[in-house]
Amino acid sequence: MFFASFSFGQIFSRLPNESADSFIKRVFKVDELAHPVIETKEWDSTKRVIFAFVAENSQSNGQYDQNKESIILGYCFFKINPNNYHRALIDTFHEDGGEPRIETLFFENTDKDKEREIAIFVRIPQMHRGADIYGDFYNTYFYDNPNLVIPPNRLTKFEKLSAKFSGYEGYSGNKQFKFKYKDVASIRKALKEMGY
Repeated sequence: MFFASFSFGQIFSRLPNESADSFIKRVFKVDELAHPVIETKEWDSTKRVIFAFVAENSQSNGQYDQNKESIILGYCFFKINPNNYHRALIDTFHEDGGEPRIETLFFENTDKDKEREIAIFVRIPQMHRGADIYGDFYNTYFYDNPNLVIPPNRLTKFEKLSAKFSGYEGYSGNKQFKFKYKDVASIRKALKEMGY
């Protein structure tokens, strides 16, 4: 079972002394990423995990096509031996009236086990002069910590919890909207109040 699980995933080799940033840019053949690479031992002190975000059809990269959707693909790379990493998809972050922007990734306990899960905080700027809309959509997505012995091909999202931390702040017509979960501190405070 262990080897079968890897046959469907993609394995990438990291060069000796190659930084996590250089490794990810080489894998995706890009010069820029949608967020700085994060390399951490959060889930296992002996196995580093790398988190990376790659933008497709971004206005900032000079290859924008207004007929295509702007998205950000989130990935994590699990170290399976000294030189090789198994790649798993975290999620696809879609355009929603504006290009998605990964503001931060952080760890927080959002279930009953002791390990902390990942949370990804996404902001999507909104500016539609004709509709008189100015503001931002805020979304925080939570994902279960994976099995590092048999890494998944995709992380599991906590849908219900994620939905509670999504909202809009700004103007629409002559109405003003406020949203209270716009930073890590307010999200952590709310999670604590929810019993996590």
